[in-house]
Order: sequence, then C-alpha cells, then structure tokens
Amino acid sequence: MRNRRASIPSPARLSDPRAVLGLAVLCVVLGCRSAPTAPHSHSYDGDWPVSTPAEEDIDPVRLASLDSAILAGEYRNIRSLLVVRHGALLFERYYLGYDRDSLQFVYSVTKSFVSALVGIALERGAIGGLDGTVYDLLPAYQTGVSWDTARRAIALRHLLTMTSGLVWIEPEVPFGDPANSYTAMTASGDWIDFVLRLPMDGSPGDRWRYCTGCSVLAGAILERATGVHAEEYAIQFLFGALGISRYRWERAPGGMNNGGSGLELRPRDLAKFGQLYLQRGVWGSGRVVSESWVTQSTSMLVPHSDTLGYGLHWWVYRPSGRTARGRTAGTAAVAWGIGDKFIFVLPELDMVVVSTAANYPGVQAQAFRFLSSHIIPATR
Repeated sequence: MRNRRASIPSPARLSDPRAVLGLAVLCVVLGCRSAPTAPHSHSYDGDWPVSTPAEEDIDPVRLASLDSAILAGEYRNIRSLLVVRHGALLFERYYLGYDRDSLQFVYSVTKSFVSALVGIALERGAIGGLDGTVYDLLPAYQTGVSWDTARRAIALRHLLTMTSGLVWIEPEVPFGDPANSYTAMTASGDWIDFVLRLPMDGSPGDRWRYCTGCSVLAGAILERATGVHAEEYAIQFLFGALGISRYRWERAPGGMNNGGSGLELRPRDLAKFGQLYLQRGVWGSGRVVSESWVTQSTSMLVPHSDTLGYGLHWWVYRPSGRTARGRTAGTAAVAWGIGDKFIFVLPELDMVVVSTAANYPGVQAQAFRFLSSHIIPATR
C-alpha cells in the first residue's frame, strides 16, 4: 500500500537482559510549529494524525496478538505501547490504569532529551563544540577539585559517549544502596561537585562505562552555557516546537534540572520526540535539531557488540526480526530508561515505537523481544 514518509509538522549481549542493562539501564535544529498536520487521508485525534495498521502496511492481527500477550501477562508491567508509521499513530494501548494523559517517569530516556538540547545549543552557538573540556565549561568548579591531567582532559564528547574515565557504579548495585553512585550523588548537597570528585580508572576516551553522572555534568554544562535551566531551554527550542506542554522534570539541589533522569512525559510526547529524530531533526516546515547532530548522536560511536552500541546519549541497536517480506529492520536508535522505558526509531521502516513499563527490579529489555517477534514481522 503506501510507501511514503509523511512529514509531521511541529509535532555483554541482548540474550541476557541484565547484561544489556549492565551495559546500559537514534540532528535537531530550531523552531517550528506546535502541532502536526495530518496527511489528507488521515483523521486527527488531538495532537496526532491517526490511521490504522492496515492503512500503513502493518498486519493488524499480529499487533492484536501482541496486545493479547500483554494483557495475558506474557510481557510484564507494560503501561503503554504506541506504534507510529508514515507519520501517523496507528496503534495506541494503555494498561494497568494508565491513559494517554498520564505522565510517566521515563528515567534515562531523559538523557536523549538532554543530548538533543546540547545539539541545539551547539547549533545556536551557546556551546563551542564537543571538545570543550569540563574544566573550561564549568569554571565555578576549577578550585576545590583535584584537576589532575586525566580529569582536566574530560571533554563534553566524553560525557555524551560515557567514556569519561570516571568510576561510576550504578547498574551493578541496587538503587538505595549507598554503594550505588546515583544514590550517593542524590544524597549529596552538590551533584556536580560529587561527580567531579569521583576517582578515575583510565584516561578519557579509553573505555565505556554507564554513568548517569556524565549526564548530570552534560546538563550542568548546558545550563551554564545557555544561562537558563534545561527545562526553560527545552520550552524555548524543543518542547515548544513539538507541542509538549505537559511534563515534569526533577530538580537537583540549587535548582538545576536532573540531566540524567527525572523527566515525566506522556507516551504520545515520547513518540513526537522519536518522530523528530526519524525526520532527521525536522518538524513540519522547520528544523528543531541539525541533521548532522541527529546523524552523529545515533551512530554507533562506541560498539558493544555486532548488534548494540552507544552514540551521543542514544543507544544504537540492530533488531533480529524480519518484516513480512523478509527484509531486515536496519539500525534503530533507542532512547532507554530503567524499568523498560523505550523509544525505538526505525528509519528503514519509517516507524517509531514507544513502550513504557515498570520492571524494577525484574526482567529488563522485554520490548526488544516483542519488537523482533511481533512488531517488525507485522510490517510489510
């Protein structure tokens, strides 16, 4: 049927999910309108053009079988599942008492939003480049911290790729345990100071380690460079452009937004963010993020395996499933938060999938399974 992309305006190992979470827990420009314009064949439901699976070349029976499997408990604690193809919302289900207007904690999906805001700030000239060092970008902390040679070499690039060399213990220890670096950071009075004082076990760029502390520093650099909190910057240049008006964002001591976690959003708005990246940073007739930033952010800059790697605060994943016509799904960009919060951006299928769940602790990465077993095979 359709083989087109509708431009929506202004809207370790995978076989062991714990190992994936141990590794972990797809250029955006500026301005645009706040609501999508539906293609002529689509109706409008609030802030999204809507369609049906069959209209967008997706087998409705396969999607219905996934819905039944979720309701039967085969996939645990699912709160929402949305599928967008060719720019239209064609499948939208909520579970466990949630609905389209429910704000949901998205945890580390926040990191991908911060990445977008950094890209916008770079494009607008507020940040000079990725090779600027933390030492230079956070001058208020130049005294009081032991800036040895390795620490002074940490650059914004290392923060966004999580290759800073800082020792950070998060996936390995439960939250709430004082040995968990995130828990210890949030108990401190100055999160930036806490992260900057962490020990190092290598030079920046040498190795990858999942580190929410890196995201906190990236958010702090964003706020210092732009002169406003990340939330205010997002309202000006990201949320406003996409028509995202309902959200909450946790603040750290001193008022800084938590750059590593803390966003609460509607799944429909997560889908808008995914669609923005699917459209290479364009929303409607304008740009929100530069195309080069989208490309760079969603490239496998730090490979972990043949199928999984990391970009600039985005995961990069090659699904195993094949379409109904035997094609691979290509490479997906993934925003991923603990508890099974996901945005999957699949350019080769012109598709965005959003799934939220509440698995903590518990089986993680179950959305990777049903993406390959149900959604991709349903696609023609």
